[in-house]
Amino acid sequence: MIHELKILPVSFFPISLNSKSIELKKGSRNYSINDYLHLKEFDQENNRYTENEIIARIVYVRPGVINYGSKGNFIVLTISVIITYTVDQVINMN
Repeated sequence: MIHELKILPVSFFPISLNSKSIELKKGSRNYSINDYLHLKEFDQENNRYTENEIIARIVYVRPGVINYGSKGNFIVLTISVIITYTVDQVINMN
């Protein structure tokens, strides 16, 4: 399954450089190992998507959820980047 999700720039760049491999996501989806994340960078200041995107594979789903009170339940995912697209070029391909 492919999950298409927003990602903020603060998380996009560390993931694209393989220096961040863990993501917290709202627990409203049924994530499974070997599913894919299509992460689309979202610019909150301009309320629009950039053209930067990441395709990553889920390699681990932590059992259970983390409750952040009024923010809801979150799932911890470990991901492996497959490919990163930026406006200018493909910058990472594993």
